[in-house]
Amino acid sequence: MRGCGHSSHVPVSFEWSVDHLLDDIIRVADAADVERFHFVGESFGGTLGIALAAREPERMLSLTLANAAPRGGLVKNLSGWRGLMSQSPKVWSDQMMEWRFAPDELDAPRREWFQGVQERSDSDVTLAIADLLARTDLSETLAEIRMPTLLLAPGESPFIPAEVMRNMHLQIPGSQFRMFEGVRHGLPFSRGPECGAILASFLADQTTPRQ
Repeated sequence: MRGCGHSSHVPVSFEWSVDHLLDDIIRVADAADVERFHFVGESFGGTLGIALAAREPERMLSLTLANAAPRGGLVKNLSGWRGLMSQSPKVWSDQMMEWRFAPDELDAPRREWFQGVQERSDSDVTLAIADLLARTDLSETLAEIRMPTLLLAPGESPFIPAEVMRNMHLQIPGSQFRMFEGVRHGLPFSRGPECGAILASFLADQTTPRQ
């Protein structure tokens, strides 16, 4: 995502919007010369996937959402991020690790790697994305999604209550739903192989010719 990982620096004056981030996704697809693609989005990336399905349905073969919400107002524990980050990125990251993973869910190398990457997050970008999510509402677009859709839901996310994704499943026609009981918000990382196997099966169903 813009401003994260090895992407270019984002100035503080940048005006964040969902459309800017959707433009980025389309630019990546165009640069790769990919006309249609399967979209997989986690957390706010999943929210962007819902927006992309509404704006660019002709570009998408399928949509997969992991621990995501259609409306920022449904996401818990966002309002305290600014206070945590004002103490230090490490204080924010320590709290995020508790929200993402149960104490014994990761081995030491994976936990240390994840926390190290998280602590290096740009605080201005992190807070800007949280603010953008908080004011985003795509609830009215769910019933219009017609592409194959898979929802991967953590049962114990401190951000996305389980009923949020269950309700999305009920609103998106023909969607598939998998619940991971006892798992917190770090679902795709803590249960990577299991999520990957479910995703691979889902994608195979979309690409296998019907008899």
